[in-house]
Amino acid sequence: ITPHSEEIGHMLKLATDMQLDCDISPTCPFPEASASKSQRDPVPRTRSARPLVLIVDDNIVNLRILQMYCKKRGLSFLSAGDGEQAVATFAKHQASCADGDDAFIELILMDLQMPKCDGLAATMQIRTLEQQHSWAPSTVVIVTGQDSPRDREAAIWAGADDFKVKPIGMGRLDQDLKAYFPSFQNPFVSQLTSTVS
Repeated sequence: ITPHSEEIGHMLKLATDMQLDCDISPTCPFPEASASKSQRDPVPRTRSARPLVLIVDDNIVNLRILQMYCKKRGLSFLSAGDGEQAVATFAKHQASCADGDDAFIELILMDLQMPKCDGLAATMQIRTLEQQHSWAPSTVVIVTGQDSPRDREAAIWAGADDFKVKPIGMGRLDQDLKAYFPSFQNPFVSQLTSTVS
């Protein structure tokens, strides 16, 4: 979840102690928050049965696997090959949804290590954009092949909701999705239940 104000000092100290390599390059600028907008409370987070997913991974195989999962589960999705593209896609799509023309991105599956802009920097930028525009906070899940206390702490510090280590089976993804979106149901299970009953 996005850090609360009383946690900022602790998290900044944590980042310093770990010497996180989260520099924002000129090609992946960190959005400057407007003081007036960032002080407004975001609108409540929605819990759709079929959340729109933003998949972010620089590995084409991993990207295809997650896309296949979304297709099999009846989830609409957008894709990005790095953090910079993810932030741009997120900002453009959420802004276009402000008029109510389309569904907001509610779930982001974010790789950790990527060129141009890594998953930590991209997550921080997305959280800043949500505060700037009072958008409902999306659920950000870091999906990575790395598993260390440092990586997990860094993900939380950046504003991620969860941290998953690859490989992840479809059954596990179903459980995680259900935890964040209680109305979600695997369409294949629903069809089977309807047939049996």
